[in-house]
Amino acid sequence: MKPSGPETLESLARAAAAGDEAAFERLHDRLRAGLERFLLKRTGKRRDLADELAQRAWVEMWRALRERRYDPDRAAFSTFLYAIAYKLWMQHCRANRESTGAATADDPVLEALQHQPNRLDELHLVELLEALRGCREQSDGPGSLTAEERELLNVLAEGASERQAAERLGLAASTVNARKRAAYAKLRACLAAKGFDGGYGIASTDFPARRRTD
Repeated sequence: MKPSGPETLESLARAAAAGDEAAFERLHDRLRAGLERFLLKRTGKRRDLADELAQRAWVEMWRALRERRYDPDRAAFSTFLYAIAYKLWMQHCRANRESTGAATADDPVLEALQHQPNRLDELHLVELLEALRGCREQSDGPGSLTAEERELLNVLAEGASERQAAERLGLAASTVNARKRAAYAKLRACLAAKGFDGGYGIASTDFPARRRTD
């Protein structure tokens, strides 16, 4: 079934849920690179492991579509996909008694999940990541991100280090660090206001900021 109207992630997801494999392939094409960057960072650039986890994430996403576990009216497709990726990565670390290492240092979601095994569930992660998406995208209110903070998070989401972000944005490294800390503080406060008060932490800068209709 070919989706009607503009081809958004949501319309493609609905078509894939109805059994359209071509729609699922287009979803894969649009989100593959971002998911690979995310998993490469988590695995310390171990390409074989990142590829394996990515493949498993896509297989599980297909099953979620076919089994109606994913509802496009409740969460963006990319949110659900990244929730699955978080879950698979943490399951791998626990099964192989591996530390999340450097990934945990700048990913408070993984840090929180290490201490809350009962939270290693895609539905809880979807709820958290959707809340985070809302916090990142709100444009008014005292706790909203500034345009500069949002720009920095987007650059970091592309895989840049703080030093690389500083060079790209023409800023001092200290400014980048301070701006990131300020953005994180706002996101923590926003999530706390939504009921996510320390049991989850905030998600990594890798999480995409695109809306569900992208």
